[in-house]
Parts: sequence; structure tokens; C-alpha cells
Amino acid sequence: MKKYIKENSKKRILTNITNGRNKMRPYFILPALLMLFFSALPSLAAEAPAWTYLVFFNDCGHDVSREINRLENINQNDFIKITAMRFNAKEGLKTVYGIRQDADAGKISSPVLSSSKITAYEDPVRAFSDFAVQYGAGIKDGSLMITVYDRDMVINNKMAKSFNHWNNVKNMRSAFEKIVRAAGRPIDILHFDANNFQCLELIYEFSDFAVNIIGSEELVPECGTPYDAMLNPVISQKITAPQRFSFLFVSGWHGFFKPLAGSGIKATLSAVKTAELSMVSEKMNIMIDALTCALNENKHRDIFVSSVVKKVRRYLDGQFIDAFDLGRLINEEIRDQNTEKSSREFLASLTNATIKNSAIGDLGKIPITYNSFGMSLYMPVPAPKFESYDSLAIVKQTGWKSFLDYFYSFSLQRTW
Repeated sequence: MKKYIKENSKKRILTNITNGRNKMRPYFILPALLMLFFSALPSLAAEAPAWTYLVFFNDCGHDVSREINRLENINQNDFIKITAMRFNAKEGLKTVYGIRQDADAGKISSPVLSSSKITAYEDPVRAFSDFAVQYGAGIKDGSLMITVYDRDMVINNKMAKSFNHWNNVKNMRSAFEKIVRAAGRPIDILHFDANNFQCLELIYEFSDFAVNIIGSEELVPECGTPYDAMLNPVISQKITAPQRFSFLFVSGWHGFFKPLAGSGIKATLSAVKTAELSMVSEKMNIMIDALTCALNENKHRDIFVSSVVKKVRRYLDGQFIDAFDLGRLINEEIRDQNTEKSSREFLASLTNATIKNSAIGDLGKIPITYNSFGMSLYMPVPAPKFESYDSLAIVKQTGWKSFLDYFYSFSLQRTW
């Protein structure tokens, strides 16, 4: 009897346990299913591209269709997403394209994401910032690159004789402020497909909004920018580091234009790290102070005017000089110990700030050497009236404007 009760008790206990498991089974299965579902989500969702590339074309009579077709010739994949806006004031239309790979150079094949009429007196800078905010503000993962195609937006030949170079800089700065504020992050690479944009004045002005800035010291060749030749090697290597990306971007430019150097074409492009500008400012100011002291002596003053100012590499009808070339000539020509030392340090700071420089067809007097080194500086001949120049960041961060005032006070180039 005891044995029966004992065995019966075991059966009841086992039955209760089994029934309990059956009742609890849904509660065990549901979490397991949820875990499987959520673990599968990353594979179901499309991964964000490593690079988001926005290109703004202000169509000022140049061949923008050709440039868009070059973008379409880029070997696109999930690594990069390219969106471009064409602002065509002549036709009164602004169009946004989702760039898709297509080898047909005779037409634009990319789908139109949006198209609208340009309102009367609509500012292309405002259109650019609205475009960049709409298509770049949501980029939380991956890197952001922006190209501004506008050969005449801020500095151009038409404005060179009016000494009115800097009036549009404030508008452009506001545009970048808006973009960066919306994105909650700086632009990884800011590229200007524009004339005379790689000057320290503009690099300082926009350095708060970009980690790397790429541009040309002088005029961009009429044959345009070979976006496909510059970007395809970068994409094929899946380069994610912005500094390395910038290096290869400029290298692609160099590789494209180098075979054309014999035809007389000139092309410059350089990439700069904005984080180095504080050191550039420090070393520039030390050099300027030493140079100013040296120029108190007539022998140094005469050499500076005749051998430095007259020899330095110039752009845009004499409006700009190459910053490195200036430091090099000061170091070679002004025989003053403090000036020589400080100019060497200034040259080193520019070298450290330059990621990559390309200068094609711009040979100096010494064979196989170049005198375009990556960054230009405003030093007009004859002297300007400095309209709007005092408002620029470079004036607040360096003593360059004060030095120019001092130089023009004794220079024969003074015109007022």
C-alpha cells in the first residue's frame, strides 16, 4: 500500500510538472521568437552608405551637363550615395537628381527627385543650403562630402577690378552654419569646384564647418573636373577615412591632368586639414613680427620689395600670392636671423596643414619645380581699399591685414 501511494505521488508530481511546462511553454517560446526577430532586423534593413556625397551645380554658363554625366560615370554601389542639384537661373529651374550609374555621356539618365521653378531674385546660396540640409541633415552614420560647383560665386575675374571680392562670403558662411547646425556635425570634406577658392581667407572663414577643405588656388580648367577619374579609385578601395579620401581625391586630379601638361594646361588643387590652422596662425604671426622688425632697415626693405614681392607666384591678375612661396622667398632673401627662423617654421606649419597638393603646368624658373604649393593669400598689386576684408576671420586670427597696411604705407604700389 505504501508502495502504491509512493508511486502514485510520483506520477502526480510528474503530471503537475508536465502540465506546468505546457502552460508555461508560450511564455518561453515568445521571448525566443522575439530575440530571433530583432536579431534579423539589421540584415533586413538597408545599411547606410559609408559616404553621402552632395553636389550643388550653380549653372553659370559652364557645361554642367558634362559634369553630371561624369558623376553618372562613377562606379556607384552601397559604399557611396550621390545626390546633385542643378540651379539653372537661365532656364529658371532647379532640379535635384539621384545620381545613378550610366555610361551614356550624351544625356542625363539619373532620376529626378524634385524639380521646381526658381523664384524671382532667388539666391543660389540659399538654394544650396536648403538642398544640403534636406539631403544631408539626416546623415548620422557614415561620412559627408559636399561639392560646391560655382566658378563665380565669391571671387572671380569680373569682380577683380572692383575690389569687392568678399561681399558674398557672409552669405556663404551663413549657409554652412545652417547645414552644420541641421546635421549636428561638421562636413567631413568640403570641396569647391570654383575659381580661386583655396585661399587662406576662405579656408579660415569656413574652417568651423569642415574637417577637410579642397579647392584650387587659381582657375579651374575649362575642360572641367574629372569626378569619375578622381572618385572611382577611392570607391574601389572603399576608403572611409576622410583625410585619406581627400588625399586620393587630389591624387586623381593630378593623375588626370598630368598627361595634359605638355599642351599648356594649368591646373592646381589642394586638400587642407582645418585643424592645423591655429598653428598656421601662430607661425604666421611670429614671422610677420620678425619681418616687420627687419623691414625697418632699408636694406631689407629694398630686398623685400624687389626680390620677394616681385618674384612671388601670383594669381587672378596679381590679386593673390602663394602663401608657401612667400614664406620660401622671405626665408631665402631676407638675411635676418629671426626672420629666417620664423619663416622656416611658417613653411613647416603650411606643410603640416596640406594633405595633398597638385600643381600641373605651373613650373617655376627652376626646372621641374613648382611654385604653387596649395594655399594662396590676398596681397593685391596695386594696393586695395580692403572693402569687406576687415570682417573676415583671417583678420581676427592673424596679423596679416596689419602687415599689409604697414607694407603699403611705404610701398611704391600704393595708389591712394
